[in-house]
Amino acid sequence: MTDPERSERWQDARRVIGDQAAGDYLLDLEDHAARYDGEAPGLSDILRSAAARAHGDAFLRYDADAIEAQQDYFRWMRRTNIGTLLTSVFGASAMAWQLVVSDAVLATSWLLPHVSTALAAAATAAAGLGAAGLYFLRNGKLLETWMTRRAQAETQRIAYFETVIDKAGKQSTWLHLLTLEYFLRYQFEVQKNYYATRSREHRVSAGKTVTIGAAGAVIATVSSASGVTLQGAANWPAAIAVIGAAIGAFAVGREQMTQDRRNSERYERISATLTDLSRTLDDVRAQTERGNAAGVAEFARAVNEQISNEHRQWLDQADAMRSALDRIEKALAARGALEPSTPQGGGGAAG
Repeated sequence: MTDPERSERWQDARRVIGDQAAGDYLLDLEDHAARYDGEAPGLSDILRSAAARAHGDAFLRYDADAIEAQQDYFRWMRRTNIGTLLTSVFGASAMAWQLVVSDAVLATSWLLPHVSTALAAAATAAAGLGAAGLYFLRNGKLLETWMTRRAQAETQRIAYFETVIDKAGKQSTWLHLLTLEYFLRYQFEVQKNYYATRSREHRVSAGKTVTIGAAGAVIATVSSASGVTLQGAANWPAAIAVIGAAIGAFAVGREQMTQDRRNSERYERISATLTDLSRTLDDVRAQTERGNAAGVAEFARAVNEQISNEHRQWLDQADAMRSALDRIEKALAARGALEPSTPQGGGGAAG
């Protein structure tokens, strides 16, 4: 294929590669080589090379495993956190029921023991759910598996694009422009979309967590105030305060599980950094048009370095997530649902 005129080279390369849809941050490499057979056979040859295919296949495999492991982790973590919450709610409700009706006519009826037994049974079942979830999380190493697979996937993703750019080597300027636009669409724009979108989603989820925590604080405060006002009349506000505290603890566990506030801030920072890097694209394209292929590699290296720096912070996130398991374990142990154990370690990175 003859190179287009110099003044239209990068525009033509961009047209051939296509634009990444706004908000789309999924990387699907399945049909890339065939997609460019017609207008960019040189690029298709690179994408079909053994090295590129090896990294691409490895990325797809690890990415699928990471998504599955992430879903498993959050599924069991939600069950564990909800089980811990319901243990407190049903336990406090049983106590409140006995206190409220102890001096009433109901105290001599069949309703008192049956309701108390039902609430106690519900608390036991909830504690069992929490204990089972904690067992799966600890012994199944769901968090460690998720982070390890995600780290492997991101390593292979970066290696894939580095291989594509490296294999363009000393070939034509047209191929260098194609590889630049290919990198921009499927790595740079995908990552920009990912961090911008996920930052917003984490921010919204963090707001929900704050609302839950605030509701727990209101319940605990109002019940405490009621206890002072109704001093000597009833002791039920103490039980309601326990429920309020349990809701607050649930909110804490939810934030530790999702890391919404922290992730929103981190992802916003990396999104802003990638946006800043996009300001250099005119220069990179101009250099590439003049035959300076090193500009493509340098730009890709700068982008991948920013992404790699962000990934290294996953280790801190993992420690915060493990603290959620420790908190739940202590809460369940305090209610006699299980014996406290030494927290298990692990390594890796999260996605």
